[in-house]
Amino acid sequence: MSLLFAVGHQYQDALRQPAPRCPSDRVTRAIDAIRAEPQRPYTVAALAEIADVGLRCLRQEFHRQVGMPPMAYLREVRLARAHSELVDADPDQTSVADVAGRWGFARPGWFATRYRRHYGLDPAETLRGTRHHR
Repeated sequence: MSLLFAVGHQYQDALRQPAPRCPSDRVTRAIDAIRAEPQRPYTVAALAEIADVGLRCLRQEFHRQVGMPPMAYLREVRLARAHSELVDADPDQTSVADVAGRWGFARPGWFATRYRRHYGLDPAETLRGTRHHR
């Protein structure tokens, strides 16, 4: 990339101009889609298509609106939904692995680590009814 700025060419002025601002209302469409159906197998490209913006625009506006990349936001929403399900679930009828899998977490160990980091307790404790959440 630095070569593009160091060498003279016909696009040099265009490269030095700031990127145009991404329409925030369009990116809100992708955010709303994630909130409405977090279980869907979204990709960044699919979210950009939903928002009708380019990938760069989508990433920039996600950082501005929610402080993280689109896929990180999707994981956070899914983690919150998994947490809600664990709180409400009957431990005799479901397992942490079942809940994690339903919310797109294919690796239960990774899910448990992320869950502990976010909620301060093991997902199995939540499922069993330990309600000391932050």
